[in-house]
Amino acid sequence: MTACSDKVFNLFIKRSRMRVGWQVSTLDIDSYRYHFLDNQKGDEVIVLLHGFGADKDNWNKFAAELKDSHRLIAIDLPGFGENKRDTNLNYSIQEQAKRIHILLHQLIPNKKFHIVGNSMGGAIAGTYSILFQEDVQSLLFIATAGLRSPERSDFELKIKEGINPLLVNSPEDYERLLKYIFFNPPAMPSSISEYLGERALKDREFNKKVMKDIRADIFFLEKNLEKIQSPLLVLWGDTDRVLHPSATISIQSRIPSAKIIVLKDCGHVPMMEKAEEAAGYYEEFLKTIVLNNNAYQK
Repeated sequence: MTACSDKVFNLFIKRSRMRVGWQVSTLDIDSYRYHFLDNQKGDEVIVLLHGFGADKDNWNKFAAELKDSHRLIAIDLPGFGENKRDTNLNYSIQEQAKRIHILLHQLIPNKKFHIVGNSMGGAIAGTYSILFQEDVQSLLFIATAGLRSPERSDFELKIKEGINPLLVNSPEDYERLLKYIFFNPPAMPSSISEYLGERALKDREFNKKVMKDIRADIFFLEKNLEKIQSPLLVLWGDTDRVLHPSATISIQSRIPSAKIIVLKDCGHVPMMEKAEEAAGYYEEFLKTIVLNNNAYQK
């Protein structure tokens, strides 16, 4: 069943990549091979950073809505996707941001870009824009980690009990994970769900190590939020169980210029669950930046 499911899943991924026009690419830096997707179109660049336990293909639906307007680069963060699981590396938020900085300066040297991140990827994107402000044209947080919220999420409460809902306990447990992340989970054959569950189970122990590294500096963004100078858009699902949407209240109070949008009937991954709507808000945001820049230049 695994071999058959592997072929079916890879065919699905291939088709979803074709909708974007992705080119599958790699780049070796200091003996570490980075895997990423690049549509190689347009002058303006958007960098996409996925969340914990995810990979570059989480952006396929969202990217398909943006493909004609920008060059899109979706990166497998170190330790995820097709990248090597190296237990000797530190996967803290700041270390990951520094690695992405080195990667992007080789991939798109001397070029500013827009950066987008979901969950863990949002914390990395925010940290990047604090550490390397000169690189960033704008920032999109999609249910970003690294911020405290007035109300505790279900995930935070479970973590305090010693339970991590983002780790699967068996291949069959993957369906439970989907229901936890999505408001309306995508329909998929049980064979594919179990196949993805097997992959997640294989990474379970490694992901526990990554989570430990992340938690060591997870609130770097919280402590330095006001240092963000780039235009900021924030998208959050109203039923997010992983990171509570009340975090948007804190963002708005600390960065009054930020544009905040809470999506109805949406879970932790709006770029997947509400791809068209999320991309629409993002395109409006990018157009506003262009208009403001033109007005400033006049």
